[in-house]
Formats: sequence, C-alpha cells, structure tokens
Amino acid sequence: ALVVPTGGEIPVIAAVMAAGAGAGVGGVLLIALPALSLPSMLMVGRSFGWRATGLTAGVVVAGSLMAGGMLAVLS
Repeated sequence: ALVVPTGGEIPVIAAVMAAGAGAGVGGVLLIALPALSLPSMLMVGRSFGWRATGLTAGVVVAGSLMAGGMLAVLS
C-alpha cells in the first residue's frame, strides 16, 4: 500500500483559525482533513469498494461535525 503523507492540515487549520474561525471549525478540520484526503480515498476506494469508502467518509464527516459542535459548546 502506498502511504500518502498528510502534513498540510496543520497550516490550513492555523490559517483558518487566524482568519477568525471558531474552535468548533478548527476541531472539525482537525478530524476530517487527515481522514478525508482525496488521494487516499481514491486509492482505498479501488481496493475496498466505493460504497465502503463513501460510508467511511460519511461516518468521518458526522463524527467530526459532532466533535466540532461539542468543542464549540465547551469553549
């Protein structure tokens, strides 16, 4: 399997936070960006099937939105 490094998320999140986004948005991006890399999803989709890849992406989106909402409430 080919590993795709995902080191670009932190600068993106830092820039969004510096632009005035709240903690909830940062939390959503911190969870969703590494897991939903398009190159990784394309590679995994070929092996595991597009339905499983789409379901996994949906679960990641739902989980990151819930975590971001909780972070926004707590901060």
